[in-house]
This record gives sequence, structure tokens and C-alpha cells, in this order.
Amino acid sequence: MVCNLTKSRRGGIGKGGLLEGEPRRDVNAWKTYQRWIRTGAQQAVAKPKPNGKGYTIERAVRFNRCLEVSPGLRQLPP
Repeated sequence: MVCNLTKSRRGGIGKGGLLEGEPRRDVNAWKTYQRWIRTGAQQAVAKPKPNGKGYTIERAVRFNRCLEVSPGLRQLPP
């Protein structure tokens, strides 16, 4: 996942936020990133600092109680 200062999947050009990252190991990563963005499972806001030097990112991740114990195998924690 990428948090961009000037564009985002949900806000388009001119509104900072999340974009899909590069799927390096898993061919389904791009689709997973899109789902997380579109459903709001992950959200982010990027804003430039007032002095013009740098930026601040605020990110939220929806809590999910399921634990992946091995690839594709999930269980609820005790």
C-alpha cells in the first residue's frame, strides 16, 4: 500500500490518500489492496507540513480479530 500526497484511489488527483502498491510476491496483492481501499478497511490522509518541508501521514486500519495461522488458514484467537 502507498500513501500519496497528491492522488488517491478514492479521492482521485488532488486529494492525498491510499493507492495500491506494487504486488511483488503475490499476484492477488493488487486486488487485495483495492478491496481494502474501497471497503475502508484501510484509510490514510497525507498533508504537507505548514513550512513546506515534509508531510504528515495519518493511517487507520480496521481491526480484525481473525489470525492467519498459515497461508489461507484463519482462526479466532483464544
